[in-house]
Amino acid sequence: MDMNNTTIADKVLEKIETTEPHSKEYFMLRTIGMWSLASASIVVGGLAISSILFRTMNAGMVMRPGIPPLPTVVALIPFLWIVLVTVFGYFAYKEIRATPKGYKYEWHTLLISVLLASCVFGIAFYVTGAGFMLDRFAGKYVPFHPGLEQIQHDRWLQPERGFLEGVLGEDTETGIRITDSDDVMWEVLLAESLAEERLELLEKGQRVGIRGRLLDADAHTFVACDIRSLEFEGRGMQMTPPMRGERKLPPPRTTTCEDVRPLITN
Repeated sequence: MDMNNTTIADKVLEKIETTEPHSKEYFMLRTIGMWSLASASIVVGGLAISSILFRTMNAGMVMRPGIPPLPTVVALIPFLWIVLVTVFGYFAYKEIRATPKGYKYEWHTLLISVLLASCVFGIAFYVTGAGFMLDRFAGKYVPFHPGLEQIQHDRWLQPERGFLEGVLGEDTETGIRITDSDDVMWEVLLAESLAEERLELLEKGQRVGIRGRLLDADAHTFVACDIRSLEFEGRGMQMTPPMRGERKLPPPRTTTCEDVRPLITN
C-alpha cells in the first residue's frame, strides 16, 4: 500500500517537474483564442441556419401544382445545413466549456445559448440574402445537394407536360413573352380562365411559373391558364425585380387551356 502511494506521488511530482510554466499572457491569449473559435462556430452555424430558413420558406416556390414525387421532397430537406449546425454548435459548446470559467455553465444552458445565438445570426443572414447565396453556391459545388433554383428548373421547365418557367418579358398583342432558364424565348397566349388580377401583380423581370398547354414546340408557343411568381423570399434587397409600371395587357383570346388540370405524376 505504501509502495503504491509512493509510486503515485512520484508520478505526480515528476509530472509537475516536467510541466513547462506559462506566462499570464499565454493563458490570456489561449482564452481569447477559444472565445474566437467559439464565436466563429456560432457565426458559421448562423450561416447554416440562414440556408435552412431559405429552403424552408421557399419550398412552395419549387412545388408545381400536383403531388410531388418522393425524391423531390427529400431533395428539399436541408440535410447539409442541419449537419453543419449540429457540428459547429457542438464545437462552439466545447470551446466555451474549455475557457477558464466555462465549467460554471450547465451543459444544457450553454447549448441552448449557442443555438439561440446562431438563430439570431441566421435570421439576420437570411434577411440580407446570405441564405440564398449559400444555397446557390452549395447547389453548384456540393455533390448530392441540389440548390432550390435547380430543383425549381427541373420541376417547372417541362413544356411538353404543361409547365413552363422563365423570366417575364414584354407584353405582346396576343399575350406575353418569357425567357426560360435555357435562354429560349417563348410566346405565351392567355386563356380566358386566367385571372387578370394575378397578371397585374407580376412585374417585368420576375421569374414566373406557367401552367397550360404546349402549342408548337418548334415555334416556342404556349397557352397559359395559370401564371404565378416563382421568385424566392430572402434574396436580399438588391435583387428586387424592376417595376414595369402600368400594364396594358390585351384581352384574353383563347379557351384552349380551360380544361387543363394539374398533373398528379412526377
